[in-house]
Amino acid sequence: MWSRPRCSSRPKAPSPSARLAEPEEIAAVTTFLASDASSYVNGAEFFADGGYAQV
Repeated sequence: MWSRPRCSSRPKAPSPSARLAEPEEIAAVTTFLASDASSYVNGAEFFADGGYAQV
């Protein structure tokens, strides 16, 4: 997947973290949302984009 140029090219406006997410970082968000720890979360948006949405 990462060897394809389309996937590995940098975005036009890099995120504040200046890197792509590691699979473990995305998995942590999805694991939290699938767990009982998120039972009180309702109607929230979670961005796992390295701060890109804040720019």
